[in-house]
Amino acid sequence: MPKNTKTRKNGDFCFLKNGDVCIREEAGNMTREPWLMLQTRRNQEPTKTLCWGLTNNGSSFARIGTQEGDLVNGFIHEDPYKCRQLGSFVYFKEGSRYFTDCWYPILHQDQKLTTTYSFGCVTRETSYIGLDVKTRCFIPNEFDAMVQLVTVTNKEDKERKIQVFGVNPVNVGDARAIQFSGFNSMMMAGGFPDKKLDALIWYNGYGIPFDDDEDDDLGMFGKLLLHGASEKLTQFSMRYEDFVGHYTRSMANPVALETGKLPCTPAQESTSSLSVVCFDITVPAGGSKTFTIFSAAGSTDNYYHKGKKEFKAIISKLSNTETAERMLEHEMKEWKADFDKLTFNVPGNRLFGPSFRWIQYQCAMVLNLNRMTESRCSPTARLIITSMFPLREHLISMPAMTRSGSSMRCASTSRR
Repeated sequence: MPKNTKTRKNGDFCFLKNGDVCIREEAGNMTREPWLMLQTRRNQEPTKTLCWGLTNNGSSFARIGTQEGDLVNGFIHEDPYKCRQLGSFVYFKEGSRYFTDCWYPILHQDQKLTTTYSFGCVTRETSYIGLDVKTRCFIPNEFDAMVQLVTVTNKEDKERKIQVFGVNPVNVGDARAIQFSGFNSMMMAGGFPDKKLDALIWYNGYGIPFDDDEDDDLGMFGKLLLHGASEKLTQFSMRYEDFVGHYTRSMANPVALETGKLPCTPAQESTSSLSVVCFDITVPAGGSKTFTIFSAAGSTDNYYHKGKKEFKAIISKLSNTETAERMLEHEMKEWKADFDKLTFNVPGNRLFGPSFRWIQYQCAMVLNLNRMTESRCSPTARLIITSMFPLREHLISMPAMTRSGSSMRCASTSRR
């Protein structure tokens, strides 16, 4: 490298001892591109699988099956300023000061961030104004939901009251409508508050009407999206301009974070939708407070014709933080059990083992999301997939190349 060339910092990466990926960032030392991890609901058909894409900078997307089943769209690979810095993240406000649990909208000079990618969970950790925040993001096995399990720890010797804003760039419908517009339009969905559920309900303005039969209502365009929290909502917002304000502003300085107020008005069809739930928490001196923010997809038919039983059951479980903790623990144990069926280590190379685990995870995502047949996979992918998931019905039957629980070791070789 030439002597006068300056290297540009790109965050700090490492494997943890358990194989997790850890990225540490601060002002002036952030990744140039977002690190994307896909999460899926396990053991579902590919066209019905909920996928939630999460990055270290806070941008995200979510859909069921293909692009026609879009739920959340944060343009993760687009210019963040052109796309207005959208994502599934959380703001924390005390007095006139506020910050988020990721750097996409805001990163203060004295704020550091750590993102940990684990199998079944993405964890964001940050500290600012005497508050430690830990956000664990995961999809439970039981239903189609994106859960943010948040713990706020007060490092000061006095009780503190914090205003919390959970933000989600909702786009219920077809992602291609936004892509074909050159990302010049905002999210498209209609929504209203449900006071009995204490949550926001989003629908597709061009979707299936309420009187369609049950089978059609359960299709992708028959989905509703619920946005709620374990805490009682005090305010809400459903339009981008209601939260951010004048077009000269962005998610880095939304007017709602300056005033602490939201209009609490419903959204109309095809509006510039942005789902924001707001509530207050009290954190004792030296203590912690844990809560959940969640977005769940449910059946139109169930909501309008069957007493909202589906959403009521989801809210009942996710509003209990201990239940959410158990769901996360179960999810991570299942991934570990799958990966333990096939291990691969190279003596003397400490990076190969965890790297192979992430290759396994990539293959699992191909299995869960991709519509291509097994015969078109690479030989390595076939080996990994058939060893980890030998009974998946949408794989072409073939003899497993390894037995469950086996371990492959490769002797290290020297260069010649």
